[in-house]
Amino acid sequence: MDLLGAIPEVEVLSGPTVAQLMEDAGARLLNEAEHVYQAASRVIMGAAAPGIVARQFRASAMLLTSGDRADLIAAALRFNDTAPPGEGLVAIVLADDLLPDAETLGAIGRATVPVLAAAAPCYQLAIEIHELLVKIRPTDQEKIDIVRTLIRENVDIQRILDKMSL
Repeated sequence: MDLLGAIPEVEVLSGPTVAQLMEDAGARLLNEAEHVYQAASRVIMGAAAPGIVARQFRASAMLLTSGDRADLIAAALRFNDTAPPGEGLVAIVLADDLLPDAETLGAIGRATVPVLAAAAPCYQLAIEIHELLVKIRPTDQEKIDIVRTLIRENVDIQRILDKMSL
């Protein structure tokens, strides 16, 4: 049996995009952020003190916290403000149908990271995100580019075509 290719696992391909969360989890965008087609490779639960949660912040991660946690929201916004381009959080998702104070809402309005609000409680929303059937959609250009590169670098297309007699 010939091995015609083996595609490695890439975390970001199995993560939901911000747009998918908006659609499938009923979350609404609270700011004018444009990067709603970025995918999250991991979800950070914002349930501890900001200093502890902030240690988990990294590129392609999404923060999920209750909407009344202005301290965590501020820490996440600061992280994104100081992160190099492409190295910040993908999104901040506020659960429990709660919104932060007016000052924090103002900061959210100025932020470039998408901030979403959802009605579901944090734990339920975390389960929903975990159980999402993640698909590559026509608007997921980042994922499409990654898949194309993976196939180009890891699959012998010509041998497949030869075996199919095409």
